[in-house]
Amino acid sequence: MPDNIKTENQIMMELNQKIVREVEEFISYFDGTQDNFLHGNCFWFAVILKERFNPWYVCNIMYNPVDNHFAAYIHGMLFDAGGLRPEQCPFDGWRLWEKFEKEEYIEARRIYRDCVYHMTPEQWENLSFSQRNGAVHHASYISSH
Repeated sequence: MPDNIKTENQIMMELNQKIVREVEEFISYFDGTQDNFLHGNCFWFAVILKERFNPWYVCNIMYNPVDNHFAAYIHGMLFDAGGLRPEQCPFDGWRLWEKFEKEEYIEARRIYRDCVYHMTPEQWENLSFSQRNGAVHHASYISSH
């Protein structure tokens, strides 16, 4: 094989490096705010990453129930506000959020209340039924489209 012809593995490695550079450059725009997105708003940062990179790469929102943490799955890699999370591969414990919220409906609603909207159970209960459902539907729609 001629020296100037790249193997499929070389092409994939270069593409992955390019993606990591692009995503981490975008994340760098959030310097000074990462701590906020790593401790309490990780769902919203995963949504930001998904919205930013979804047109070009396969992107999904992943949830780890053990760590109670959200991250964006972009082209086979996990990213959060801290950047690439290679220590999270393989994806032991991580679940596709869209699937989790359907299979674990009650738990997903608690996560929306506690982690996404940061409400106490009392605040959540003071919302009308339609407000609670609207909040869940809104966050669910954002995370899946």
